[in-house]
Amino acid sequence: MRGGKTISLQTYGPFGRTITKQLPVTNISAQWGKDKAKSVLPLKVKGKRLMYQVYPVEGRVHNPALFDATICRYRF
Repeated sequence: MRGGKTISLQTYGPFGRTITKQLPVTNISAQWGKDKAKSVLPLKVKGKRLMYQVYPVEGRVHNPALFDATICRYRF
């Protein structure tokens, strides 16, 4: 999102429904960058028990350099 403080995470729910969440960058972390993930890039969201999975081949990252610099830092 503009400003670099939040990201928009879109997931799929039951019955083909899309769920869009705007989360602060400080609450999301990943252990690898998009280019280093072979098939799945797990994203950990603070306060959630389960991890989100990003498929690098199918998922869209609009600014990969910014994604690697902000999200792909292991924080927690």
